[in-house]
Amino acid sequence: MSLGAIYLWEPEIFTGDLPDINDSERAAYDLYQQHRNTASEGKTLQAWIDYIAIKVTDPQYSEFFSDEIQEWMVGLQQGLKAQPRAMLELEHFDILAQGDALYRVFYEAVQASGVGFYEPYFAVWGMGLLQTPFGAVEQVLASFLKPLSTQAQTFNLEDIEPPRNIKKAEELVRLWTAQHPYAKNLKLYIYNIGHDFINPWRNIEHPELAPDEGYRSCLFIDEVKGIFYQLKMSFGKLTKSPMVSFSMDLTSHFIPKEQQEALQEKLIIRLLDQDIRTPVLNEQGYLELKYYLTGRWDNRTSIQKFFRGFDGYVSFIFAHLGNGNLKELQAWAYGDMPEGLIIQLYYKTRMMIYAVSLDQDALDQCYEQSKKEFSEEKELFYLEQNYLFYNDILKIVQEAGTALPPYQKKVI
Repeated sequence: MSLGAIYLWEPEIFTGDLPDINDSERAAYDLYQQHRNTASEGKTLQAWIDYIAIKVTDPQYSEFFSDEIQEWMVGLQQGLKAQPRAMLELEHFDILAQGDALYRVFYEAVQASGVGFYEPYFAVWGMGLLQTPFGAVEQVLASFLKPLSTQAQTFNLEDIEPPRNIKKAEELVRLWTAQHPYAKNLKLYIYNIGHDFINPWRNIEHPELAPDEGYRSCLFIDEVKGIFYQLKMSFGKLTKSPMVSFSMDLTSHFIPKEQQEALQEKLIIRLLDQDIRTPVLNEQGYLELKYYLTGRWDNRTSIQKFFRGFDGYVSFIFAHLGNGNLKELQAWAYGDMPEGLIIQLYYKTRMMIYAVSLDQDALDQCYEQSKKEFSEEKELFYLEQNYLFYNDILKIVQEAGTALPPYQKKVI
């Protein structure tokens, strides 16, 4: 017996009694073993598959069904037409479905066609009006599976509907973008495959042509005064929190174009949600995070939690660093933080800011202090390499005349 398989059959081949609910899966499997190779002139199975194929390939429902589902269903339809059978076994239907939409159409089809079937997710055995439990098909359709709707949703965080599939999740991102005060002014690219405009070494040539395999990479980008901004959110399974990151490429702002290719690396700064903290210590003795970018997308409470954190995180970043502003980043590197917050910048980021500020003393002090904090040989090696690199950057920026004004630390 194939665990979790769906069985379907022409009513003509079933002549026994209605099975007990506890025996329904075994009864369906035994029927399959008996008739798996039986040819049939019946039209009920064909009516069932035709109903589903028409629904999943209807353009108005394209957001519910991936290309994989559509191709699979059409292939099954054509195969049944070419070789009519009395009995079908469908394995891994739950994995293919990835949500309620395909189950909804499945149950609509069995109700409309009267086909014999056993479906394990809702544990229903049925054939026309003969059903175990009694009236199960109508109950499943009325109580558990919502009808497909072509009505576009709106983004209302207090009444948000969790997406049923990846396409719905993508739609939700676009709706959120349209109403967010900062994100709506960024360029949004959504690909079915991983992509990164700042670190392109793993990119494919035409990401917009990648097949839909249930993954989305959402990239919000902007470029102002030679500063390239990238906010990235990636997600696949809706039972997990999306991965979020923010990067700034400062290379073109500070380094003349003819010298950029000779650099061993770009001037890239990253600011993750865990880098933004409050001065309050938690029970473990760590500074509390300001923004929590966690929350699955398969229930309302969790997705609300995620978007509340994401709203704040995006607003904070672009309010402080957007539109080509580097003054605040420079202030953070020198220890002047926003009120009530601590921005944890890595030594490499601080070295970069000191170099483009032409502050040799601060660069040297950061190097010496970091050397005391590191003990592993590998860490010390990278520290040395970064120190030498940013000394070179300081000289290039000085010659190019692109440096930030010297920073005057706030006096309290």
